[in-house]
Amino acid sequence: SSSSSSSSSSSPSLSCASTSSPQASAYFSQPRPSIHSPASVLASNSATRELARTRAKEICNAAQRLKSKRQERRKQKQRHHLPPPSPPSRSPPPSLSLSPSRSPSFSPSLSPSRSPSRSPSGAIASEATAVAASSNFLGPLHTSPSEPPAPNERREHPLKRGCGPSDDALRDLVAPNLKLLIVGWNPGIQSAAHGHHYAGANNHFWPLLSESAIVPKKHTYHDDHLLPSLYGIGFTNACKRTTRSSSDLSKKELREGLKDLRVLISECNPAVVCFNGMGVYNALMNCKCTPGLQSTNLNGAKVFVVPSTSARVVKYTRAHKLCYFKELSALLKDNS
Repeated sequence: SSSSSSSSSSSPSLSCASTSSPQASAYFSQPRPSIHSPASVLASNSATRELARTRAKEICNAAQRLKSKRQERRKQKQRHHLPPPSPPSRSPPPSLSLSPSRSPSFSPSLSPSRSPSRSPSGAIASEATAVAASSNFLGPLHTSPSEPPAPNERREHPLKRGCGPSDDALRDLVAPNLKLLIVGWNPGIQSAAHGHHYAGANNHFWPLLSESAIVPKKHTYHDDHLLPSLYGIGFTNACKRTTRSSSDLSKKELREGLKDLRVLISECNPAVVCFNGMGVYNALMNCKCTPGLQSTNLNGAKVFVVPSTSARVVKYTRAHKLCYFKELSALLKDNS
Protein backbone atom coordinates (compact mmCIF):
# COMPACT_ATOMS: atom_id res chain seq x y z
CA SER A 1 0.00 0.00 0.00
CA SER A 2 2.94 2.39 0.73
CA SER A 3 4.41 1.77 -2.73
CA SER A 4 1.11 2.42 -4.36
CA SER A 5 0.71 5.66 -2.40
CA SER A 6 4.22 6.82 -3.36
CA SER A 7 3.63 6.02 -6.99
CA SER A 8 0.36 7.83 -6.85
CA SER A 9 2.00 10.88 -5.25
CA SER A 10 4.83 11.00 -7.82
CA SER A 11 2.66 10.44 -10.85
CA PRO A 12 1.00 13.83 -10.75
CA SER A 13 4.41 15.64 -10.85
CA LEU A 14 5.50 13.60 -13.84
CA SER A 15 2.24 14.18 -15.56
CA CYS A 16 2.54 17.89 -14.88
CA ALA A 17 6.14 17.91 -16.20
CA SER A 18 5.19 15.93 -19.26
CA THR A 19 2.28 18.21 -19.95
CA SER A 20 4.38 21.36 -19.35
CA SER A 21 7.07 20.85 -22.14
CA PRO A 22 8.52 18.04 -24.23
CA GLN A 23 12.15 19.03 -23.20
CA ALA A 24 11.33 18.53 -19.54
CA SER A 25 9.75 15.21 -20.20
CA ALA A 26 12.77 14.11 -22.18
CA TYR A 27 15.13 15.27 -19.39
CA PHE A 28 13.28 13.45 -16.67
CA SER A 29 12.89 10.33 -18.81
CA GLN A 30 16.72 9.93 -19.18
CA PRO A 31 18.46 7.70 -16.61
CA ARG A 32 20.47 9.83 -14.11
CA PRO A 33 23.74 8.30 -12.81
CA SER A 34 24.39 8.26 -9.12
CA ILE A 35 26.69 10.96 -7.67
CA HIS A 36 29.01 8.35 -6.14
CA SER A 37 29.31 6.20 -9.23
CA PRO A 38 32.90 5.29 -10.39
CA ALA A 39 32.48 7.18 -13.64
CA SER A 40 31.59 10.44 -11.93
CA VAL A 41 34.46 10.10 -9.44
CA LEU A 42 37.01 9.54 -12.20
CA ALA A 43 35.68 12.44 -14.19
CA SER A 44 35.88 14.80 -11.20
CA ASN A 45 39.46 13.65 -10.35
CA SER A 46 40.71 14.17 -13.88
CA ALA A 47 39.13 17.62 -13.98
CA THR A 48 40.73 18.52 -10.65
CA ARG A 49 44.14 17.36 -11.84
CA GLU A 50 43.85 19.30 -15.05
CA LEU A 51 42.84 22.44 -13.13
CA ALA A 52 45.78 22.01 -10.70
CA ARG A 53 48.16 21.51 -13.62
CA THR A 54 46.91 24.66 -15.26
CA ARG A 55 47.25 26.71 -12.06
CA ALA A 56 50.81 25.43 -11.52
CA LYS A 57 51.81 26.48 -15.02
CA GLU A 58 50.34 29.92 -14.45
CA ILE A 59 52.22 30.29 -11.15
CA CYS A 60 55.53 29.23 -12.76
CA ASN A 61 55.06 31.68 -15.60
CA ALA A 62 54.25 34.50 -13.18
CA ALA A 63 57.35 33.71 -11.08
CA GLN A 64 59.53 33.66 -14.19
CA ARG A 65 58.21 37.02 -15.32
CA LEU A 66 58.82 38.50 -11.86
CA LYS A 67 62.40 37.15 -11.83
CA SER A 68 63.06 38.63 -15.26
CA LYS A 69 61.76 42.03 -14.12
CA ARG A 70 63.99 42.00 -11.04
CA GLN A 71 67.07 41.11 -13.08
CA GLU A 72 66.34 43.88 -15.55
CA ARG A 73 65.82 46.38 -12.71
CA ARG A 74 69.13 45.33 -11.12
CA LYS A 75 70.98 45.78 -14.40
CA GLN A 76 69.49 49.25 -14.81
CA LYS A 77 70.67 50.23 -11.33
CA GLN A 78 74.16 48.94 -12.04
CA ARG A 79 74.32 50.90 -15.28
CA HIS A 80 73.07 53.97 -13.46
CA HIS A 81 75.70 53.77 -10.66
CA LEU A 82 78.71 52.95 -12.82
CA PRO A 83 81.50 55.57 -12.45
CA PRO A 84 82.22 57.65 -15.50
CA PRO A 85 85.16 56.49 -17.60
CA SER A 86 88.44 58.09 -16.55
CA PRO A 87 90.06 60.39 -19.09
CA PRO A 88 93.27 59.14 -20.69
CA SER A 89 96.37 60.16 -18.76
CA ARG A 90 98.69 62.55 -20.47
CA SER A 91 102.35 61.74 -19.99
CA PRO A 92 104.72 64.69 -19.54
CA PRO A 93 107.02 65.67 -22.38
CA PRO A 94 110.13 63.50 -22.58
CA SER A 95 112.43 66.48 -22.18
CA LEU A 96 110.81 67.66 -18.92
CA SER A 97 110.84 65.93 -15.52
CA LEU A 98 107.88 66.64 -13.29
CA SER A 99 108.10 66.62 -9.50
CA PRO A 100 105.58 64.56 -7.45
CA SER A 101 104.00 67.76 -6.15
CA ARG A 102 101.54 69.16 -8.72
CA SER A 103 100.39 72.12 -6.72
CA PRO A 104 99.92 75.16 -9.01
CA SER A 105 101.09 77.49 -6.25
CA PHE A 106 104.74 76.85 -7.09
CA SER A 107 106.31 78.72 -9.94
CA PRO A 108 107.96 76.44 -12.49
CA SER A 109 111.57 76.65 -13.43
CA LEU A 110 113.08 75.19 -16.59
CA SER A 111 116.62 73.93 -16.66
CA PRO A 112 118.74 75.29 -19.54
CA SER A 113 120.01 71.80 -20.29
CA ARG A 114 116.41 70.54 -20.65
CA SER A 115 115.00 73.37 -22.76
CA PRO A 116 112.73 72.06 -25.55
CA SER A 117 114.52 72.80 -28.81
CA ARG A 118 112.69 70.64 -31.32
CA SER A 119 113.11 73.19 -34.07
CA PRO A 120 116.55 74.25 -35.23
CA SER A 121 115.43 77.83 -35.07
CA GLY A 122 116.57 79.58 -31.88
CA ALA A 123 113.50 81.85 -31.86
CA ILE A 124 111.14 78.90 -31.66
CA ALA A 125 113.17 77.31 -28.87
CA SER A 126 113.20 80.53 -26.84
CA GLU A 127 109.46 80.98 -27.38
CA ALA A 128 108.81 77.43 -26.14
CA THR A 129 110.96 78.14 -23.09
CA ALA A 130 108.98 81.29 -22.30
CA VAL A 131 105.65 79.49 -22.68
CA ALA A 132 106.79 76.67 -20.41
CA ALA A 133 108.02 79.13 -17.80
CA SER A 134 104.81 81.19 -17.87
CA SER A 135 102.39 78.23 -17.59
CA ASN A 136 102.12 76.93 -14.05
CA PHE A 137 99.59 74.17 -14.50
CA LEU A 138 102.28 71.53 -14.66
CA GLY A 139 103.81 72.48 -11.29
CA PRO A 140 107.51 72.96 -10.56
CA LEU A 141 109.99 71.46 -12.96
CA HIS A 142 113.45 70.18 -12.20
CA THR A 143 116.15 68.35 -14.05
CA SER A 144 116.71 65.36 -11.78
CA PRO A 145 113.90 63.05 -10.59
CA SER A 146 113.07 63.36 -6.92
CA GLU A 147 114.24 60.54 -4.68
CA PRO A 148 111.49 58.67 -2.82
CA PRO A 149 111.41 59.41 0.90
CA ALA A 150 112.99 56.84 3.14
CA PRO A 151 110.46 54.56 4.88
CA ASN A 152 109.77 55.38 8.50
CA GLU A 153 111.83 53.14 10.71
CA ARG A 154 110.00 51.51 13.59
CA ARG A 155 111.22 53.09 16.78
CA GLU A 156 111.15 50.89 19.82
CA HIS A 157 110.13 52.24 23.17
CA PRO A 158 113.17 52.89 25.42
CA LEU A 159 111.65 50.78 28.21
CA LYS A 160 111.42 47.81 25.84
CA ARG A 161 114.89 48.16 24.35
CA GLY A 162 117.42 45.76 25.83
CA CYS A 163 120.95 46.90 26.59
CA GLY A 164 123.99 45.48 24.93
CA PRO A 165 126.00 42.53 26.24
CA SER A 166 128.61 44.79 27.85
CA ASP A 167 126.21 47.36 29.33
CA ASP A 168 126.23 47.79 33.09
CA ALA A 169 122.74 49.27 33.34
CA LEU A 170 122.30 48.45 37.04
CA ARG A 171 125.20 48.75 39.44
CA ASP A 172 125.66 46.69 42.58
CA LEU A 173 124.65 48.23 45.91
CA VAL A 174 126.93 46.70 48.52
CA ALA A 175 128.86 47.62 51.67
CA PRO A 176 131.32 45.83 53.95
CA ASN A 177 129.93 43.29 56.46
CA LEU A 178 126.43 43.12 55.05
CA LYS A 179 123.67 41.42 56.98
CA LEU A 180 121.94 40.25 53.80
CA LEU A 181 122.98 40.13 50.14
CA ILE A 182 120.13 39.60 47.66
CA VAL A 183 121.12 38.01 44.35
CA GLY A 184 118.86 38.25 41.29
CA TRP A 185 119.04 36.92 37.75
CA ASN A 186 119.99 40.04 35.76
CA PRO A 187 118.56 43.54 35.26
CA GLY A 188 115.11 43.54 33.72
CA ILE A 189 113.82 46.04 31.20
CA GLN A 190 112.00 48.20 33.76
CA SER A 191 114.83 48.07 36.31
CA ALA A 192 117.42 49.02 33.71
CA ALA A 193 115.25 51.87 32.45
CA HIS A 194 114.72 53.30 35.96
CA GLY A 195 118.19 52.48 37.26
CA HIS A 196 116.89 50.77 40.42
CA HIS A 197 116.62 47.18 41.57
CA TYR A 198 113.25 45.41 41.27
CA ALA A 199 111.56 48.43 39.70
CA GLY A 200 108.93 46.38 37.84
CA ALA A 201 105.38 47.57 38.40
CA ASN A 202 104.14 44.05 39.26
CA ASN A 203 107.15 42.89 41.26
CA HIS A 204 106.33 41.79 44.81
CA PHE A 205 109.80 42.37 46.24
CA TRP A 206 109.40 45.71 47.99
CA PRO A 207 105.97 45.02 49.57
CA LEU A 208 107.17 41.62 50.84
CA LEU A 209 110.31 43.17 52.27
CA SER A 210 108.32 45.41 54.62
CA GLU A 211 105.47 42.97 55.32
CA SER A 212 107.91 40.30 56.50
CA ALA A 213 109.56 42.79 58.92
CA ILE A 214 112.96 42.51 57.23
CA VAL A 215 112.85 46.31 57.11
CA PRO A 216 110.83 48.28 59.70
CA LYS A 217 108.95 50.49 57.23
CA LYS A 218 107.76 50.52 53.67
CA HIS A 219 110.26 51.32 50.94
CA THR A 220 110.14 51.52 47.16
CA TYR A 221 112.72 50.91 44.48
CA HIS A 222 113.73 54.57 44.74
CA ASP A 223 115.22 53.78 48.17
CA ASP A 224 117.39 50.83 47.10
CA HIS A 225 120.60 52.86 47.51
CA LEU A 226 119.72 53.57 51.16
CA LEU A 227 119.33 49.98 52.31
CA PRO A 228 123.07 49.06 52.54
CA SER A 229 123.75 51.88 55.00
CA LEU A 230 120.44 51.72 56.89
CA TYR A 231 119.84 47.96 57.27
CA GLY A 232 122.95 46.26 55.87
CA ILE A 233 121.04 44.86 52.87
CA GLY A 234 122.86 44.80 49.51
CA PHE A 235 121.80 44.06 45.94
CA THR A 236 123.58 42.33 43.07
CA ASN A 237 122.79 40.17 40.04
CA ALA A 238 124.21 36.99 38.62
CA CYS A 239 124.71 38.68 35.23
CA LYS A 240 125.02 42.35 34.38
CA ARG A 241 123.46 42.24 30.91
CA THR A 242 119.90 43.50 30.54
CA THR A 243 117.54 41.13 28.73
CA ARG A 244 113.81 40.64 28.36
CA SER A 245 113.95 37.24 30.01
CA SER A 246 116.45 35.23 31.99
CA SER A 247 116.32 32.54 29.30
CA ASP A 248 118.28 34.90 27.03
CA LEU A 249 121.40 34.44 29.17
CA SER A 250 124.03 32.00 27.99
CA LYS A 251 125.81 29.38 30.08
CA LYS A 252 129.09 31.22 29.61
CA GLU A 253 127.59 34.36 31.15
CA LEU A 254 126.30 32.34 34.10
CA ARG A 255 129.71 30.77 34.72
CA GLU A 256 131.36 34.19 34.66
CA GLY A 257 128.59 35.53 36.91
CA LEU A 258 129.29 32.85 39.52
CA LYS A 259 132.97 33.80 39.59
CA ASP A 260 132.12 37.48 40.05
CA LEU A 261 129.60 36.59 42.77
CA ARG A 262 132.19 34.64 44.76
CA VAL A 263 134.60 37.58 44.55
CA LEU A 264 131.87 39.99 45.66
CA ILE A 265 130.93 37.77 48.63
CA SER A 266 134.53 37.58 49.76
CA GLU A 267 134.75 41.38 49.65
CA CYS A 268 131.41 42.19 51.33
CA ASN A 269 131.42 39.28 53.79
CA PRO A 270 127.59 39.00 54.12
CA ALA A 271 126.04 36.83 56.81
CA VAL A 272 123.26 35.51 54.54
CA VAL A 273 123.09 35.32 50.75
CA CYS A 274 119.49 35.20 49.48
CA PHE A 275 118.80 34.10 45.91
CA ASN A 276 115.66 35.71 44.54
CA GLY A 277 114.35 32.77 42.56
CA MET A 278 115.15 29.07 42.51
CA GLY A 279 116.14 29.29 38.85
CA VAL A 280 119.10 31.55 39.47
CA TYR A 281 120.39 29.27 42.24
CA ASN A 282 119.95 26.16 40.07
CA ALA A 283 121.73 27.82 37.16
CA LEU A 284 124.67 29.09 39.20
CA MET A 285 125.14 26.03 41.43
CA ASN A 286 124.13 23.50 38.77
CA CYS A 287 121.77 21.68 41.15
CA LYS A 288 118.11 21.51 42.09
CA CYS A 289 116.79 23.14 45.24
CA THR A 290 113.63 23.93 47.15
CA PRO A 291 112.76 27.27 48.76
CA GLY A 292 114.20 27.90 52.21
CA LEU A 293 117.56 27.54 53.94
CA GLN A 294 120.06 25.47 51.98
CA SER A 295 122.54 22.99 53.46
CA THR A 296 125.50 24.44 51.56
CA ASN A 297 127.40 27.65 52.24
CA LEU A 298 128.85 30.10 49.79
CA ASN A 299 132.25 31.39 50.90
CA GLY A 300 131.19 31.03 54.52
CA ALA A 301 127.80 32.72 54.09
CA LYS A 302 124.49 30.97 54.68
CA VAL A 303 122.40 30.46 51.56
CA PHE A 304 118.66 31.06 51.52
CA VAL A 305 116.40 30.73 48.46
CA VAL A 306 113.01 32.42 48.05
CA PRO A 307 110.61 32.01 45.12
CA SER A 308 110.99 34.66 42.47
CA THR A 309 109.15 37.85 43.40
CA SER A 310 108.22 38.45 39.78
CA ALA A 311 104.49 38.37 39.07
CA ARG A 312 105.17 36.04 36.14
CA VAL A 313 105.84 33.20 38.58
CA VAL A 314 102.37 31.79 39.24
CA LYS A 315 103.46 28.53 40.87
CA TYR A 316 103.82 30.35 44.19
CA THR A 317 101.19 32.84 45.25
CA ARG A 318 101.97 36.08 47.01
CA ALA A 319 100.97 34.55 50.36
CA HIS A 320 103.42 31.65 49.85
CA LYS A 321 106.19 34.08 48.98
CA LEU A 322 105.45 36.05 52.14
CA CYS A 323 105.88 32.90 54.25
CA TYR A 324 109.39 32.34 52.90
CA PHE A 325 110.25 36.01 53.43
CA LYS A 326 109.16 35.66 57.05
CA GLU A 327 111.45 32.64 57.41
CA LEU A 328 114.28 34.76 56.04
CA SER A 329 113.44 37.50 58.52
CA ALA A 330 113.60 34.99 61.40
CA LEU A 331 116.97 33.74 60.13
CA LEU A 332 118.37 37.27 60.08
CA LYS A 333 117.17 37.90 63.64
CA ASP A 334 118.84 34.71 64.81
CA ASN A 335 122.14 35.72 63.22
CA SER A 336 122.03 39.15 64.79
